[in-house]
Amino acid sequence: MDDLVSYEHQVAGWHNGSLSCVLKNKKGQILKPVKLNANPTYDELIKRDKEKETSSEELIPVCRDERAFYEMVSASTKPDDVALKALIPKYYGCQEVEKEDGSCTPHLILEDLAYGLGLPCVMDIKVGVSQDYPNKGKVISKTKTKYATQESHGFCLTGARVFHPVKGRLTLDLRPDACKRLTASQVFNVLRGFSQLSFPASKQLCESLVEGLLSIKNWILEQRSYKIRRGSILILYEAGDVSDGSVPTSIATSCTDNKEETPKKFKVVVKMIDFAHVFQAFGEQDDNYLEGLNNLIDFFGTCKHQDENEYDSGIKFLSTVIP
Repeated sequence: MDDLVSYEHQVAGWHNGSLSCVLKNKKGQILKPVKLNANPTYDELIKRDKEKETSSEELIPVCRDERAFYEMVSASTKPDDVALKALIPKYYGCQEVEKEDGSCTPHLILEDLAYGLGLPCVMDIKVGVSQDYPNKGKVISKTKTKYATQESHGFCLTGARVFHPVKGRLTLDLRPDACKRLTASQVFNVLRGFSQLSFPASKQLCESLVEGLLSIKNWILEQRSYKIRRGSILILYEAGDVSDGSVPTSIATSCTDNKEETPKKFKVVVKMIDFAHVFQAFGEQDDNYLEGLNNLIDFFGTCKHQDENEYDSGIKFLSTVIP
């Protein structure tokens, strides 16, 4: 275990009531703690569903926890799962990690999406108007909304790190606790700052962000297997590439298809993460996830047309929120 160190690019993620300690190894992989039995009602609801005793409005967990979900999708040949694999981090199994007290905790081994990036700008956005799951009650969720944009826009900013493309310094380091204190207008200032509006490549960056989000939207529109609660979208790009005239490209786009001379491209990563609470869709569309996704696409689609003054106002705010 000596090759494991703390993951410096983590911006969000909670485990047992506190910020989880994500680790990384030397193979370009991260190790994320697994919350075992994340769906404590799994056995009961599965049994009731088989006996036709569940309500049509109840959410039936697909798996007991996130590890079971990754293992199921990895082994599946179902069209919805095959298409999903391209939109999530690669899964390499599970590993027990020993803590200081001698106890061991299982960790998912996942692809490090920031691997190879020198100045990774990272944003974690939790998607969905409702974050409800079985036996937790909709009334409780509505009275304890923690993020300003959850009910109004269907998504929550839960963490972000932004580097200045030229100076290479960190201009923003927002963690979940700080995100809970942001107003809606402040959240959108953070998104504008993340879009690097004062640089020429900002337009292409936003276009690439929209391209990645549309890939997720297309899957949500077509699949009828899952309803995802408390899932996030992780967005990353290399800040240094924004300042040199590079043209961003989606991680899914090959840079070698065109044999002619083309402008230098840089990678923009847009992936779905966090699958501890995934439920059976029973042939229905996941409208809860779709609403927040549409609002993100609309924002980044229009953000590329905004001017530097709006970016400047965002940066003045960003400089005041670094912990």
